[in-house]
Amino acid sequence: MNTIISRLSVDNETVIADVARGFEEALEAEPVRSDWFFSSPSDFTTDLRRIRRDKSAENLSSERGLYLTIDGTHLNERGAALMGKIVSEAIDKSIRIDAQANC
Repeated sequence: MNTIISRLSVDNETVIADVARGFEEALEAEPVRSDWFFSSPSDFTTDLRRIRRDKSAENLSSERGLYLTIDGTHLNERGAALMGKIVSEAIDKSIRIDAQANC
């Protein structure tokens, strides 16, 4: 799917924020991989209660050996910061291209 989106972006001269690639690169740089996976949907409720109590999702991520998420799906602070950086860079690039095209 990402290959198709990338090709469409090139064909239509648009900018994409390739968050998946950025996350893959960040995870490849990590020396330890986690095999943690939630065991039931009720884990999400338990996680939410714990995060509210502890006021942080980072401890949960650390305990599970997860780098960008708290549960393999929901972003932790590091994951959210990386996503924000990737999207911001894509917006900035798009603005620069648009400004050059209008000169």
